[in-house]
Amino acid sequence: MKTTTKVILNIIVGVFLLASCSSEEVEEVTPENRFIKIYNHPDFSATHYALDVKQTADNGYIMLAQSRVTESDFGGIYLIKADAEGNVLWEYAADATVVSPAPALMNINGGYYFMCMDNTGLGTFLMQVNEAGATADIVRVYPDITYPLHASATPDGGILVLSYNRDRTSSTLSKINASFGISWQENYRVQEESADEPIFDHLLNTDKRLPFFTGVMETGDYFFNGLTNFTLALSFVDPTNGSQQGVMNGFRLDGAVSAVQHIQGSTFAVSRYTFGTNYILPGVEIATDGISNSEDLEGNISAELATNADVRILRTTVDTTNLLVYAANSKSNQVVLYGYDENNGELLGSKHLGFSEGFEVAGIIETSDKGMAILCTTNVAGRFRRLALFKISEGDVKTLAGKDTDS
Repeated sequence: MKTTTKVILNIIVGVFLLASCSSEEVEEVTPENRFIKIYNHPDFSATHYALDVKQTADNGYIMLAQSRVTESDFGGIYLIKADAEGNVLWEYAADATVVSPAPALMNINGGYYFMCMDNTGLGTFLMQVNEAGATADIVRVYPDITYPLHASATPDGGILVLSYNRDRTSSTLSKINASFGISWQENYRVQEESADEPIFDHLLNTDKRLPFFTGVMETGDYFFNGLTNFTLALSFVDPTNGSQQGVMNGFRLDGAVSAVQHIQGSTFAVSRYTFGTNYILPGVEIATDGISNSEDLEGNISAELATNADVRILRTTVDTTNLLVYAANSKSNQVVLYGYDENNGELLGSKHLGFSEGFEVAGIIETSDKGMAILCTTNVAGRFRRLALFKISEGDVKTLAGKDTDS
């Protein structure tokens, strides 16, 4: 692998399109607490798809993306390290021996890791970001894990990996332990001869990317959103062996859960879509040990969101308010943030970020100054796919929580 010498051009956009200006009247705006950065690229043939973002110990940011490479049909690895103001410190593009990086970017014991694929053998690599060397290094190879779709860190220092086994026509969940060895693997039959098509459309970005994800409940149980039986389904599994305990089926690929945040017990914050219509469900009960259908979940239709919108949910606390923040892309080509009271599902506030170029949400995180950062894919000049990073301030977050920042 090698580090590219391409120069990233920064476009600083000075205006947020916010739903409220009250926080601006009392809060000092600095280059660190509120900004928009669009990371343009001088190569007109370059294409970048945002995957995830993390804040680093120096209050900067690492952004993980997929890029177009000429040597493979699969996308390549593209990383940006930015400072606290979003300015690029370095960028790294791996050669085509490693491809198809999968979200998420994981913080494990202070190191930043992600999964990607061997372009030749199709196995999976665990990569670690090398901040000092401005690169990413291979940590471990997993030949039996193919076509990684999503990975997330587990509380025990391990990793949960969702992948696709083409030979078995199955989704595969693998538990990797703190020593980065495989503890167990479980296959979930797709029961669909044409399962390859949506998987490869997703991996190659030839169609709308599907909402694959993995996670851990507060009880320690695992869940994943992946293809099982004949549909995209939310499955709950035993953390000791991966056996399926419960499943919430969708309707093939046309109706499914798009994001989940566990609250407590059987209560979840959820977003779902059905034939293009999006639903926001800030507090619903899901039988994690039974069979159900996402179409039966009652919630509010969000007519503002784009068709089958990309949605991320962040759980946080603002003063004494337990807040659920939904981040999604809207029909007006902006990013919209909704703040809901976790205790009663009440909408407390909203904000709109961006302008007319169009944004697809990839990740949202809390920042050390009690603000938030949102990573997106955007279009420059309506043609060039690039990364965009929004940073909002503590005052903006308080407005999402319905707080009067003038007081």
